Amino acid sequence: MQNNPENNTPVWLTLIMAAAAVVLLSGAILFYRHFFLHPAVIKKPLTPSSIITGADLLALTPQGQKDYHFTASLTYQYDKDNMRTFTQPHAQYYKPNQAPWQLKADHGVSLNNNQLIHLNGNVWLHQAAGKNNKAVTLTSSKMTVEPNNKLAYNKVLTHVQEPGLTVSAVGFHANLKTNVVHLLSQTHAEYDSTND
Repeated sequence: MQNNPENNTPVWLTLIMAAAAVVLLSGAILFYRHFFLHPAVIKKPLTPSSIITGADLLALTPQGQKDYHFTASLTYQYDKDNMRTFTQPHAQYYKPNQAPWQLKADHGVSLNNNQLIHLNGNVWLHQAAGKNNKAVTLTSSKMTVEPNNKLAYNKVLTHVQEPGLTVSAVGFHANLKTNVVHLLSQTHAEYDSTND
């Protein structure tokens, strides 16, 4: 390539500088259009429609038997998405002729009129020993519960303890009606025969 006779700059360097200027100008135009012509929408914080301290709910089956019992130290109800947030939620799910499943956590959020509850922080799911089952305790940092279907599950590290057995797994699915717990992956068990 030949040099430009007026300033001794190689033509290839002039072309690169021109391309860089076009890229920079295009970036500046996009930046201006994104941030100045379409400013970010500032979302208003959610305002609760009600605040409940010491919530205590007992739900019965159509036959008048206990279905579940739910308490929380503090509950915020939001009209948007029919959402509730809970501090220190505690629930018991009942089934005839069995010890109830108990559930505790530091915090929770329910969606769709309590159809789905997301729990986090020191989540504890426990069923005491009964005629047909050993005691079992599941602990995790997160858990999702479907109260109407009596299902609990997650996809994070979970510890399961039964007498003489401790299991760690990533993820689980528990059917609280049938007492069946499926561990999903990376399962590691430790057996202690002295605790049978």
